[in-house]
Amino acid sequence: MKRTAAWLLTLCLALPLLSACSDGGENAETLPASPEPAAQAQTAEDAPETEPDLPDDVPGADYEGYAFRIGASNENNADYLHYLWVEEMNGESVNDAVFAANTYVRDKYNVDLVWAEVGDTHYNMYQHVVNSVHAGDDAYDCAVLHDHASVNAMLEGVLLNLYELPAVDTSKPWWPAFTVDALTVNGKLYFDCSYMKYDALASTRAVFMNQGIAEELNLTIPYDMVREGTWTMDVMRDMSSKAYIDVNGDGVKDAGDRYGWAISGHTYDYMEGFGTDIYKHADDGKSLYLDFYTDYNLKIITQSCEWFFGGGNDVWFDGSGSNKENVGALKMFAEGQSLFSYNSVIRHVRSCADADMTYSILPQPKLDETQTVYYGGTNDHPAVVPVTCSDYDRTGLILESMAWAGKKNIEPAYIEVAMKTRYSSDPDSAEMLGMIFQNRLVSAGYYYSNLDTISMAHDVFWMKGGAQPEIASWYKSQEKLELKRVEKINKFFADGE
Repeated sequence: MKRTAAWLLTLCLALPLLSACSDGGENAETLPASPEPAAQAQTAEDAPETEPDLPDDVPGADYEGYAFRIGASNENNADYLHYLWVEEMNGESVNDAVFAANTYVRDKYNVDLVWAEVGDTHYNMYQHVVNSVHAGDDAYDCAVLHDHASVNAMLEGVLLNLYELPAVDTSKPWWPAFTVDALTVNGKLYFDCSYMKYDALASTRAVFMNQGIAEELNLTIPYDMVREGTWTMDVMRDMSSKAYIDVNGDGVKDAGDRYGWAISGHTYDYMEGFGTDIYKHADDGKSLYLDFYTDYNLKIITQSCEWFFGGGNDVWFDGSGSNKENVGALKMFAEGQSLFSYNSVIRHVRSCADADMTYSILPQPKLDETQTVYYGGTNDHPAVVPVTCSDYDRTGLILESMAWAGKKNIEPAYIEVAMKTRYSSDPDSAEMLGMIFQNRLVSAGYYYSNLDTISMAHDVFWMKGGAQPEIASWYKSQEKLELKRVEKINKFFADGE
């Protein structure tokens, strides 16, 4: 399994970035239906093959050795930066694929891609961009920001609408529609979530299942249920109910026992995995509106709370809020203490890289069988362009070419080498991954809303720990603030019309 886990770490690093409302007022107690997004159910067989020949129709130019500066925090060994830039080849397929993409752009435009290092946290990096612009400095050609914090920079008026860059063409296959559609409002897009970066792939949420525990319990890995569309939360709950063992024999449910599902607080993208979003686009695309208080969203929260905290002993909820590898629920899964785990692909495989276990990968279950598509909720840390940009043609061409080169170099490395060859020992999980990646969602609500409130409502109630969440009163306490946020966002996008 160590060989398989090590490969999967390479896989998730190698993939590039792919791809009736509440009135908000006094009648918020009324629960209108919230249909999931219109989409065709897709399987891995439906997923398009990587194009063997992806023509580069991005125009070339000679910029005479210009240093194209990519601003990024040095936190965690510049983790965000390495999704689009590496310093040198080192023999690792992911690193070298990124290097090849960078080299292509360097050679095509006679530029040097350099890291403009900022010694601060990922979240606070946006403030450096704001300060730089306000000081009149031209410190970065682009910068990599925390996803939600990037909106703070946008609202400060220091980011350029990417559609103002003549070379940017979001209709091209190196711009995934799921990010463009979610983040474009009123014909404006401030966040580059193209194939130039691949962290939206690595951050995709999935369910991991311990094959050894499944075999012990005579459980069939539900690959066929996924294919048939019958892999639901009720099925997962039934399987989970069979797994608990009081390992230390103390008669107390604690972190030393074995569970059906170990999950951490502060878990992102759970609701998105059911195809929902708290911010929806108006029909004309010119604004957003709040769409949280619906039957569908409330069912997600109430069903999970009743399961986690309703007196059963099959779920271990790590209330520490830790969502990192090698601690909490992820550590428990890696050490064989749970049948299921839910988190990002990259955090799972980092935790399990040295684990003596075999696991399967599955999409997040459907809420019920009325849901037509298995979704993979994800988040992405965008590249942004400060308004101090001195050459729209140059910046646009380089960013567009980086997106093309990312898709051309990194995606084939994953699909053709990693998935089809190196992962042939488990083609079922490879198929499941293809399905998950084909139907990923980025949440407009997470980007644009107030952080850690309604956009993370499931987590709010998980951290409270009650089996019967008091959602109505909580929503009333949050609604006014969130509607003000929607108004602020919409005013920003409407300005300048």
